Amino acid sequence: MIGIGNRLLTKRNVPVVAAKEAIIREVASSEFWSNASLSSIDHVRKEIRDLIHLLREENIINPIYTDLDDILIESEVAEFDIIRTIPTHQAYRDRVEAFIRKNKNHLVIDKLYRNLPINSFELNQLEEYLIEETLDSKEKFVQEYGEQPLGSFIRRIIGLDQESINQHFAAFINEGNLSAKQIKFLDTVIRYFVKNGFLETFNLTEPPFTSIDDSGIIGIFDDNDTTKLINLIREVNNNADIGA
Repeated sequence: MIGIGNRLLTKRNVPVVAAKEAIIREVASSEFWSNASLSSIDHVRKEIRDLIHLLREENIINPIYTDLDDILIESEVAEFDIIRTIPTHQAYRDRVEAFIRKNKNHLVIDKLYRNLPINSFELNQLEEYLIEETLDSKEKFVQEYGEQPLGSFIRRIIGLDQESINQHFAAFINEGNLSAKQIKFLDTVIRYFVKNGFLETFNLTEPPFTSIDDSGIIGIFDDNDTTKLINLIREVNNNADIGA
């Protein structure tokens, strides 16, 4: 693992690697491994697993296997009525998501849909409205969906307006003298936003963004254009949740 960390550090010019540099340096440190716990090792595994494919051309990485014993503490075992619980959860989610789609023309939801920035007051007003009408309580929402920003949660349900997202990337397309592959990649980004409303930048080296090049964005654009495109994507994401 130390060797993997050191090889990843040689690729710090790749944005997705640079974003994980701090934890990669831990992986490359013998001091980290001398004091590593099971939870810290699992955290490292999750953080760098999406970067390993960048080393595949070196053809020197062997699979790493772990053999862990799962200790069952009988006093902490709890029983759940799965048959009764699952429909209840699904009914709540169906109700919440149907209500949001039905109220797509709500002032703040519409701004989220059209990629317009919103402020903290608008987010708070929207949260109060949804709690009163469909969420039951903030605690119930967190219990069902986990802690997550409300704006991006709504975006993932309603998607994004095609025309608005086209306009957001228009200058990059018009000024970039893009190749056919680059235009196709950008079209994939736009279609993803229209359907899903939110795009994590680490997804840019995963399907469907690897259909043109196995390395995703870093195999399609040079470092400068990669940075520009990632910044544009972050702007779209930020419009869902950053308060003015």
